[in-house]
Amino acid sequence: AEMNGQDTEAVVEFDPAVAQGLSSAACLDLMERPVEGKAQWADGTLKVSVPALDFVTVRLGRSPA
Repeated sequence: AEMNGQDTEAVVEFDPAVAQGLSSAACLDLMERPVEGKAQWADGTLKVSVPALDFVTVRLGRSPA
């Protein structure tokens, strides 16, 4: 959640053991449906835009086996 009244970008770095096999990120609404939003997943790091005074929900996806 963003609490300072400014658009921002959250950056979360995952432990390699947790990140293994993850290949995508998508922003979701409260019903967990995909919505427009900037979420990027690369090399174990999630970057997501967080609008001012708002929050985001992100789903991380695994590569098909």
